[in-house]
Amino acid sequence: MDKMLVAVFDSETKAFEGSRALRELHDRGSLVTYAVAVIVKHADGLVNTSQAFGQDALGVLHGTATASLIELLGRSVGIADGAASGGILVSSIIDGLANASVGADFVDEVAHYLTPGKSAVVAEVDEERIMPADIRMETLGGVVFRRVRSEFHDIQIQKDIAAFQAEIESLEAELKEATGNAKAKLKQKIEAAHIRLRGAKNWAKCRAGALKREAEAKIILLQERAAHSHGELKTKFEDLAGQVRANYVEQATNLNRTWQVGKETLTA
Repeated sequence: MDKMLVAVFDSETKAFEGSRALRELHDRGSLVTYAVAVIVKHADGLVNTSQAFGQDALGVLHGTATASLIELLGRSVGIADGAASGGILVSSIIDGLANASVGADFVDEVAHYLTPGKSAVVAEVDEERIMPADIRMETLGGVVFRRVRSEFHDIQIQKDIAAFQAEIESLEAELKEATGNAKAKLKQKIEAAHIRLRGAKNWAKCRAGALKREAEAKIILLQERAAHSHGELKTKFEDLAGQVRANYVEQATNLNRTWQVGKETLTA
């Protein structure tokens, strides 16, 4: 099961040990780590990455769920409060939450515990059992937070596009019977609705592309693990690669279908 895992420690040294422990569990096949990073929260509240192991061929975190979660943890305001503030801030937060596929409550819970002077291991993992990681992290003095990655934000995109389409249809039906000043106002509202629909459509298209890149990187990693494994462990990695591919196809198909419908509405 694909999850975001954060283990908070009192020192950077312990966080590095936690990072090594996760990689050892990965090597043993107890779990799969797609990306792991050690972060430090300084006295001024800033968060920086001290160590990172990425999931792609370049070995970097850029664009991954882990990178998005780290960026969210480094914000100076609570994610739930920021999401309610509007403007560029809310757009950035929503993008980050969608990439990490976790809720604002999870980010705020971790951020509340990650006080200045503490460090943490942030990772995207696939694990069937939680105890192997929990035991290792807790033995090192870490406090573990985890959340299953969900498709909530992708589903919300589809709902938003459907709502914008319904709004446009309703306004256009009203426009046919309107006259004078009412007609002008309705045209303005229709244009505003089209702008919102266009933004949601572009978001769906970009999200589908991000899912593709994420799935490809994971499949490559899992195929490499399978090629160097034997017996049940080899089968496990092969099956997991198949699951990643199937999940991606389902998510991307839904998003692409939503984007195409939105495109047709805009063209009409």
